Amino acid sequence: MPFARIDMIRGDSAEFRQTVGDVVYQAMHEILGAPKDDRFQVIAEHAPEDFIFDPEFLGIVSLRRGPRLGAIRLRRRCPGRVCASSRAAARAGGMQSGH
Repeated sequence: MPFARIDMIRGDSAEFRQTVGDVVYQAMHEILGAPKDDRFQVIAEHAPEDFIFDPEFLGIVSLRRGPRLGAIRLRRRCPGRVCASSRAAARAGGMQSGH
């Protein structure tokens, strides 16, 4: 069972939050191989003062983070190892896979 927790700054519409959830689920299904209709998500909103981040990641202005910044955390059971699909998702998102 894949699980997604999506954190974002308060203020976007329910329709926007639903769209974000839909896109995350679609990626989990296509990249991680999550089964169809196996969708478990929590979308949490936070006050702007509780969502702390550096606006310019590594001092690179082109990566400037704006007020619609969000964080997505995916959990998937792969006992004792990192799944190949998890590594693929990390590469697709431009992130490095751990372990």
